[in-house]
Amino acid sequence: MFVSRRITFALSALLWFGSTLLASASAQDFAVARQHMVETQIKGRGVTDSRVTEVMSSVPRHEFVPEDYRARAYEDHP
Repeated sequence: MFVSRRITFALSALLWFGSTLLASASAQDFAVARQHMVETQIKGRGVTDSRVTEVMSSVPRHEFVPEDYRARAYEDHP
């Protein structure tokens, strides 16, 4: 139980630091985050349709969320 709490804390800290770094992200940084999302979340779940991966690679998700949440636009959660 103690180990799982430490792991949960470490992962939470990593996500927080990662999203903090993206808060001042440039267009290039968002493009890298978007491509990472496609590789790990979309293709990683077995989606192989090139039309889907092309669209997911090109849509700037961060532009559709409030500025306060842009750093988290490519994370895997609602």
